[in-house]
Amino acid sequence: MVTQKRELKTRLERDGWKVVEEELGDEWWVDERWKVESTRSPPGLHVWVSFLVDPQHDGPRDRGEHVWAVGVTSTRPGARDQVEGTAVSIRRHWAQSLDELAASVARIRDSVAASYAG
Repeated sequence: MVTQKRELKTRLERDGWKVVEEELGDEWWVDERWKVESTRSPPGLHVWVSFLVDPQHDGPRDRGEHVWAVGVTSTRPGARDQVEGTAVSIRRHWAQSLDELAASVARIRDSVAASYAG
């Protein structure tokens, strides 16, 4: 998980984002959340990247263990169902998952930029 997080941060930075806040999950379903800020137009836009714990896992777990997916939302999710619809599985084909996550973040920025232009 450490390598995947590092690669995701690098990809976000390359695509004009920076992680401005990292918080540990405060509920069973989320391992960690990142608040990410756009460094391109529109600057200051925030998205949330949430690392989701496998709902099939039962028992103790260390940070970073049993993370099955990452979701991207335009607001900080307070419940699992708020992020599950955006979840991208990271257990297989990490390169493809990384591309999907980058596209999810870009879609949010594009949507907001279009509303400014419109």
